[in-house]
Amino acid sequence: MRPDAPSGNPFVTVVVPLFNGAGRIDRALASVRAQTRGDWECVVVDDGSTDGSAAVAEAVAAADARVRVHRLPASGGVSAARNAALARARGAWVVYLDPDDEFDPQYLAHVAARAGADADVLVFRYELVEERPGHPWFGRTHTHDPAPFHDRLFREHIAVPLGVAHRRAVTDHTGGFDVRLLREPDSELWRRFATAGAVFVFAPETSGRCHVRAEGAYGASPPDPVVPRPAPARLPWRTQAPAPRTEPPIATLEVRCNGTAHTLRVPDRDAGVADRIFARGAYAGVPAAALADPPVVVDVGAHCGAFAAYAVLAWGARVTVHCFEPHAPHIELLRWNTAGWPGVMVHPVALGAADGTAELLLDPSSGAGHSTVSERVPRPAGRVPVPVRDAAAAWDELGLGEVDVLKVSAPGAEADILERLGPRLGRVKVLLVACHTDALRRRIGELTAGHVPVRAAPHTAAGDVLTLVRADLAQGMAPLARAARTGPPRVLFASYHCFDDPTSGAALCTHDLFDLLTARGWACAVFTGPHLDAAGAPVGDRLRARPGTIVAAGSADGCTFTEYRYDAPGGYPVTVFAPDPPAARRHPSPAEARAFAARLGAAVERFRPDVVLHYGGDAASGAVPALARAAGAAPVFWLHNLAYTSADAFRGCAAVVVPSAFSRDHYRALGVAPVVLPGPWNWDRFRCEEVAPKYVTFVNPEPAKGVFWFARVAEVLGRTRPDIPVLVVEGRGTIDWLARCGLELGGAGTLLRMRNTPDPRRFYRRARLVLVPSLVQEALTRVAVEALANGIPVLGSGRGGLGEILDAGGVRLEIPARYTPETRATPAADEVAEWVAAIERLWDDPAAYATAATRARAVAERTWHPDVVAPQWAAFLSAVAQLGNSL
Repeated sequence: MRPDAPSGNPFVTVVVPLFNGAGRIDRALASVRAQTRGDWECVVVDDGSTDGSAAVAEAVAAADARVRVHRLPASGGVSAARNAALARARGAWVVYLDPDDEFDPQYLAHVAARAGADADVLVFRYELVEERPGHPWFGRTHTHDPAPFHDRLFREHIAVPLGVAHRRAVTDHTGGFDVRLLREPDSELWRRFATAGAVFVFAPETSGRCHVRAEGAYGASPPDPVVPRPAPARLPWRTQAPAPRTEPPIATLEVRCNGTAHTLRVPDRDAGVADRIFARGAYAGVPAAALADPPVVVDVGAHCGAFAAYAVLAWGARVTVHCFEPHAPHIELLRWNTAGWPGVMVHPVALGAADGTAELLLDPSSGAGHSTVSERVPRPAGRVPVPVRDAAAAWDELGLGEVDVLKVSAPGAEADILERLGPRLGRVKVLLVACHTDALRRRIGELTAGHVPVRAAPHTAAGDVLTLVRADLAQGMAPLARAARTGPPRVLFASYHCFDDPTSGAALCTHDLFDLLTARGWACAVFTGPHLDAAGAPVGDRLRARPGTIVAAGSADGCTFTEYRYDAPGGYPVTVFAPDPPAARRHPSPAEARAFAARLGAAVERFRPDVVLHYGGDAASGAVPALARAAGAAPVFWLHNLAYTSADAFRGCAAVVVPSAFSRDHYRALGVAPVVLPGPWNWDRFRCEEVAPKYVTFVNPEPAKGVFWFARVAEVLGRTRPDIPVLVVEGRGTIDWLARCGLELGGAGTLLRMRNTPDPRRFYRRARLVLVPSLVQEALTRVAVEALANGIPVLGSGRGGLGEILDAGGVRLEIPARYTPETRATPAADEVAEWVAAIERLWDDPAAYATAATRARAVAERTWHPDVVAPQWAAFLSAVAQLGNSL
């Protein structure tokens, strides 16, 4: 049936310029027709194509009235074609699609969701698919986010038309694309929008895919001539300049020091910086008696002026503070925050080893983390060129003699600045230096031999601030032997086994643990390889489509790789390392293992963990303990199965963790003394508030989990009790295994299938009983615990650690020992009779079912609830962290 054109004017017009795109225009138009929002029109303007492109588009228009095709009599170029489409547009909003490109299905819905009164232009992320032969990234896809480059709009090309949506009224006012420009006419139009006062909103969603070819449909273009154009008048509905919309929201804080209140404006995400200075006393270690009256203070890395305000309030209004800050948005806030104090002087430059310009990498999580050092900000939200002054020259030009306090907070560059100042440090009474790594702490010690470290206090989530007092002033002050970490330990998970593996119970354990820890204020991070438990597509195929993922290519030790970086829902950073060529299941080669170790070493140095959790018997995972110990962290091997037959894998580890007493006894036989810590489980992930119990449920149909045993149970139920429906939920194993059992199943429609799902609540809310006929010696069975927590009776085999769960709160049924994970034979009906009888009893007897469900829930609450298990993990990690520096 041919879709009708929208009645009345559509919400949005899709502008498609077409020139010799016969091989690609059908894909582009198909992506428009696949939109989840249907009130659109698509105006295709053929610009004199000679390859039948217009006919292809007209065939689509014949099938869908929302598509209209207009032919220009002669080729006038892409801008002329777009302008012709704009002249025919009826939508309130306009989006753009070139024949090479394609929309994401949700794109127009995202435009509608963000098209409020406070936006004139929406700028979206989009994927770039590199298709130029010979290009280093040929065949790769990465996501481009224009938002970090918003401040370059008037000097760079920051977004292609695919990523831009705007009100049609904007081009009605400013005019369309300049047909005189042969290169980047789109950028010129975006600048005209901004000059006219249009409000730009940068959106986190993805618009589609831009296929980068050797030459676009219009071919390569020569440089543009210089074409003067008068600035457009302001948009009539934007008579006042719009407020900035691309910087983080600003918070207004009241801070107090020495009984005096002061108002600070800082980015909302950086409110913690002011809290650490004023509420937690990050800089309270300065001996006030040693300061001159008035004191002279130098603030390198002044951020938004919180420390400068502290200096005035703590040491007197007559203090002189020289603030060095290179980032323009911070400078604006710095001036506002210190406007009433004439002694505060703002120098809008960074300090370094020499005069020049550096690229400031914008930390996506905190403005205080911006750095010119790539190792400090491995996945920047943007890059901004900033001026740099030679630290020694700037010092001398200011005529600084004796300085009372020098504070240096320039992430990754602190030691370079101190080294450049050299002998001038001898005229500094007190040094306050942000310290992010143990290596930096050692180097600071070497550069400040004339000062005594007397205090270390938390500065940011990544490090401390060291207070060093000149030796002649430090008499009677206790030197700082070792800076102690305050707060809970920092925990890193590292393994070549992938963290982002929906079929892995071990990966799920890590997700749940880190969700629980971060909710309690712990700092966690993840660095893993790409190895998946199940065959299938490489992990990168899924991560590229994940919103917010940063894709970065690199090489180390002769190995090329891609890193996928994103924040987990709990807010902690995740990096997945994937060597080329990508694969779902492949043990690392020696070169890949070395590259993984090199990248992990850099991650460890950045994050500075106290504990490193890991598992895996491959060469790459085996390097984790040594890297952890080298950084002063405690490596902990986290066992999830009984696969290891030698204690060699655990050498160098501070501890080994197992999930059950059965696992502990197994590994004790190898001479290992494991710690038993079950789970943990994040109940928010699987606990159901509302249930409609209906099925006997079996999860992960594969031989090791007893699929052949289950098949016979299902076959008997189908013959004798068709009123009992059965649900099979796929995991690593799929329903294909049931077809190999040689039985007629589900003939009456009583057996249903659910594909693998990241949300287990989908099947728990429908499960009346859960079967776990496992044939493997289980370390611990997560499905059994999760079912019990939902009050679902569990019937299981009792193999391995599963028996501990069933004895506590389920129904333990035996399976003859001759049935093993390698068994491919279906049992006889009489062998499963006990299982069928147990199912029927619980199904038919409401009182027995209620008793079993109540017992299940009660056992789970007192044994595996997060309030029970999370404190056990926290106590263990805190204890083992104390071993880090003694290993």
